[in-house]
Amino acid sequence: MDKQLQWILGKTIQTVYIKRDENYNNNIISIYFIIENGILSLDVHQETDEIILGNLIDINNEQYREDLIISELFKNKKIISFWFPVNNQGFNDVFMLGLDKFVPTHLFSTIASCIKINIIKQIDNLS
Repeated sequence: MDKQLQWILGKTIQTVYIKRDENYNNNIISIYFIIENGILSLDVHQETDEIILGNLIDINNEQYREDLIISELFKNKKIISFWFPVNNQGFNDVFMLGLDKFVPTHLFSTIASCIKINIIKQIDNLS
């Protein structure tokens, strides 16, 4: 998968579309990142809580909406790095992006069959 994602490095995120589970707590179950000339999709496998990454050419689904609050976390930011680690069961339940920095800045994790978005802040001084 790492080789399939190399195209996102150095590219700028233009907008973010999300799909929510309207039948269960309105949780995020899918995310589309519009990145210059392509689309990176993040979906959650409902049974294993694994993040499934994909490259798309076009999004044509009325269930996806632009979420302005979430978009502001990503819009116009350059992807410098990404990490897609495998857990002890062989699944990918975390995906990290380094936006504008090499270190991870945004983390996606799957909990209870939905995608959670976390902002990572580096702590240099614990005084």
